[in-house]
Amino acid sequence: MNVARKHLEDAIKINPEYAEAYYKLGLLLKKEDQADEALEHFQKAVSIREDYAEAQCELAIALTEKGEHEAARNHFLNALEINPSYADAYFHYALLLVELKDIEEAKNNFDKVTEIDQNYAEGYYQKARLLNNPDDFEDARKNFETAIDIRPDYIDGHYYMGKLLSGGVATSKEGSIIDRTDLPEAKKHFLRVLELDKNHSKALYNLARILSREEKYKQAHECLEKALKINPSYSKAHFLFAHVLTELKASAKAKTHFAFSIEHYEDNAPAHFRLGVILAESGKKREAREHLQKAVTLNPEHAEAHYHLARILSTDEDPAPAKKHFFRALEIKPDFALAYYRLAHHLERSGDLNEAKV
Repeated sequence: MNVARKHLEDAIKINPEYAEAYYKLGLLLKKEDQADEALEHFQKAVSIREDYAEAQCELAIALTEKGEHEAARNHFLNALEINPSYADAYFHYALLLVELKDIEEAKNNFDKVTEIDQNYAEGYYQKARLLNNPDDFEDARKNFETAIDIRPDYIDGHYYMGKLLSGGVATSKEGSIIDRTDLPEAKKHFLRVLELDKNHSKALYNLARILSREEKYKQAHECLEKALKINPSYSKAHFLFAHVLTELKASAKAKTHFAFSIEHYEDNAPAHFRLGVILAESGKKREAREHLQKAVTLNPEHAEAHYHLARILSTDEDPAPAKKHFFRALEIKPDFALAYYRLAHHLERSGDLNEAKV
């Protein structure tokens, strides 16, 4: 690399107007993570030759990385004006448009990429990532499939195909929402990811989610242990591990992992709720109350959290707070029979007999 760099620097000394040498040296500096120097050389190449499409594109990419989005946009457009069949320029311009939240225009540019080069796996993959509405399910699936057909070892392609199939919400021809979840197929893709990268913690987590839904808790436990060994701060994995441990009747360990889940993501309403329930069941009412209060603060529509909080509050001298949370639980979930039952008892104990009868 240093020899190549020296030759290019020598070429520039001999001919300071040698645009191709500036461009090639910029690419070498980019590979060496010398972003500022690389940008300067791309700028020099473009200043010497404005019609140098590759240099315009690389300059645009460098400017994007520096956050100079409007300047980057201009240089991508320059590159595409010079060479309207430049697939890489369309691709990187589309990535910039995603960053700028111009999703529809980004889709159009990814389409242009795959029109020009039908073997551009990343183009199909990135387009699929943008197709996240129920109406787009089949198109997303086809684009992921094409990316994987082109590159069978495409880790991200397999991973996000697995994600799509494990939560397959789609729209029918009649416009109604239908469930296209295909867990066996999703599982194949997550397993393929793990063949290619055994330390892919997210694939282990998502595989464990499927195994948990299939009630294969011991296998899920094994996957989650590996995921957490790789990434000990993975809040979602701690939460799912705690759920699996609960199903395996290991509530003491479950409590620890619900707490870890919260430690790594404080605003985790489901973890606060589940930990609050475990603490209440073990008689730790004060700690349980804190977590359940946090759960309803973070998610005011959580009927069960309101219910369990009301049960703890029902032992207080003031009956009003418990009553409020029982009523809130029933407002959210009108068919919550147990909440009606507990509310009636609470009202009866507090002397509100007429309302208890209602």
